[in-house]
Amino acid sequence: GFITPSACSTPASAWHWLRQRTGEWPVLLLDEVLAELDTSRRASLLARVHPAEQAILTSADIGMFAEDFRRQATIWEISAGTLRPLGGP
Repeated sequence: GFITPSACSTPASAWHWLRQRTGEWPVLLLDEVLAELDTSRRASLLARVHPAEQAILTSADIGMFAEDFRRQATIWEISAGTLRPLGGP
């Protein structure tokens, strides 16, 4: 489905609020969110997610992630029901 910018920014604000309130990052799970955003909003979301200690982002297209984000991430691939690492920092 289509994700509006406000639907994306509200959880991002909540993540930062929880971090300030508890001193810890919540575990973030974003499933195919990047495909619903334009390039500018995608970059903004990745910048907000970047400092999180535990974030799981899924995408059918690795190209949705900026090159600098990919260099600092641990990347896994699921193919034919098998999970395998593609690389990491």
